[in-house]
Amino acid sequence: MSERPITQHGISGLTTSYSRPGATASGSRQIKDKRYWQALLQTLREQNEHIQEQLELIFKQRQLKDTENRGLENETAKEKNKSKEMINSLTNEEQRKYRDLQFVSENLQKQNTMFHSQISEMEKQKERLLSTIANSQSRAEAHRLKLKLKELSAKRNSMYDEANNRLTPAQEREKLIIEVRSNNKALSGIGRQLKIIEDQLNEKKELWQQIQHDLEEGNSERHIKYKELKKRDEVMSSFLNSFRANMDQEKQSIELLKNQITFAIEQITLQGINMKGFRGDKSDKLDNEEIISKNDLSSHAGLIKEYKKLSIVLKQLQILEKRTREQVNALRKEETDATHLIQKYMNLEIPRSTAIIKMNDLSSALQELDDKKRVTDNVVEEARSRHQELKVKLKSNETYRQLSHLEEKLIDILKENKSLQCTFDQLQQVGQRI
Repeated sequence: MSERPITQHGISGLTTSYSRPGATASGSRQIKDKRYWQALLQTLREQNEHIQEQLELIFKQRQLKDTENRGLENETAKEKNKSKEMINSLTNEEQRKYRDLQFVSENLQKQNTMFHSQISEMEKQKERLLSTIANSQSRAEAHRLKLKLKELSAKRNSMYDEANNRLTPAQEREKLIIEVRSNNKALSGIGRQLKIIEDQLNEKKELWQQIQHDLEEGNSERHIKYKELKKRDEVMSSFLNSFRANMDQEKQSIELLKNQITFAIEQITLQGINMKGFRGDKSDKLDNEEIISKNDLSSHAGLIKEYKKLSIVLKQLQILEKRTREQVNALRKEETDATHLIQKYMNLEIPRSTAIIKMNDLSSALQELDDKKRVTDNVVEEARSRHQELKVKLKSNETYRQLSHLEEKLIDILKENKSLQCTFDQLQQVGQRI
């Protein structure tokens, strides 16, 4: 074939009066060159190759399905053989019962098939009637009137019920009085609660204003307590600082008094005063001397009395020292706790910065998880769409439909086998009882 351009004329260059193969829509002849037919052949060749690949794929799938079908048929045959062997192993009476049951099962299957066909026919008839009703104006109007009648009937029934349950004027008046009383009680209770809340709110406002005033003047209750504690701490510190010196001074005075008492006792012993004769002859004089010696440190009784007083004072000082130490320890503990709290709340920047770092880490981790979730959702969505496409393709495949039909048959056979097995077990139990 010669390579020449496509023209819209015949061989002679004139238009023909009738159409022939290769003529255009206008009636003129069209001559196509070699490149056109080569391109057309290449396109057809590619289409044939694509169709051949599809056929090979379908053939392979069909071979796989055939292999699976043969396997299922073999399993079905094995199950049938097993069931036949089980039936043959039964007694004549049991075989007769089995045949009767099988006959009943076949009849039931026939009835089931008949019922299914009737149901399908009824559904088709229903669809036809629905389409007829949808296309019929009078039937649509009748349906609308029926719905309206149903609504009116429901409204009429509700009005009848309302009329039957309607109270008399006296009952309605009593009901309204009870409702008004209950509402008045509720309103009074709400008013009391509102008054209590207003009082509490006023108290809080006054307290807030007092706190604001104290803060402005720097004389709040906590500030006053702080000043008192600080003053007390200063007094206790000065007392503790001077306590040792005072205690040493008191001890020195006690030692001095002890020495004086000892010296006086020694002097009284050395003088050898006869107290008995002194009492008998000079009783009046001793009475006067005893009165004087009560307040005289040079006498024995006065020294003993002073010693007892000083002992009592010493015990009181010891008790006071113990209490003072306990108070000092408590104050030092409070001071330590306050120092720890001050240090803790002075360094708030460190936990704040730590919390900010943790929050940033958690935010980045949350963002990463959101990104991963988004990618996973996209993958799942693609998989679902692919699954739906495969389902549609399989439904349009004849081999898949045949396999589905065979699977349904296999399920029915397995159910029947199970029912027969149950029947056989029952019959075997009955035979054992006999």
